[in-house]
This record gives sequence, C-alpha cells and structure tokens, in this order.
Amino acid sequence: MHYIEGMTLEDIADDPDFPYGIDWIYHKSAELHRTLDFLDRWESRKRGFEDRLDVEIGDCISLF
Repeated sequence: MHYIEGMTLEDIADDPDFPYGIDWIYHKSAELHRTLDFLDRWESRKRGFEDRLDVEIGDCISLF
C-alpha cells in the first residue's frame, strides 16, 4: 500500500492489505515528523552560519 493524499492514518491502518496496526503507524508518523522538524532546523541554522560567514569575510576583504 502506498500513501494516497487525503487518507488518514486510521484509513491506512484499516486497510486489510497493510500488515501493521494503528500504534505502529502513529509511531512511524511521529518519527517522520521529528526527522523533518530536525532537518528544517538544521537547514535554518546552516543558512544562518553561511550568512554570518559571508558578512565576516566581506568585512575582512574590505580592509585590504
């Protein structure tokens, strides 16, 4: 079974072809959300570091 837009986690669990229960589906969904939240925060911090580095290097170059 593949994800279909508009399906709820309960709909997926109710599918007889899907061998996992609702608890497992909730666990995997929460795990996925935590991973995506971590990646969003990491990308944000990475951009912040890159912006700071650009400013710091730009300040040093103007001294020469």
